[in-house]
Amino acid sequence: MEPRPHPWNEGFTWQRTERESLRLLGPDQVEYFHEHGYVLVEGALDAGTLAEVTAVLDERAEATEAFEEARDKVAAFLGAPERDEVIFTKNASEALNLVANTLA
Repeated sequence: MEPRPHPWNEGFTWQRTERESLRLLGPDQVEYFHEHGYVLVEGALDAGTLAEVTAVLDERAEATEAFEEARDKVAAFLGAPERDEVIFTKNASEALNLVANTLA
């Protein structure tokens, strides 16, 4: 099965697995990936765009951290043993569907 073409650039293809992607990177890039969860390939972005991408990724990390802290607080309030037992939903219908699909 061939990798599918990237929607914005036909010359770039998605890698099928993380392991295959990491084989294409240098040792420093692999280490950076394991520390930060992402790696940017040299020359793929100019400095301005790279700064924008990095800022967005930092904002997402901060939002994720705040979200997980909220789950910790709700879990403590409810007496849940782990925060993974707390699931936020958009509305009551989504919550009821989640329960129904879990019990089915």
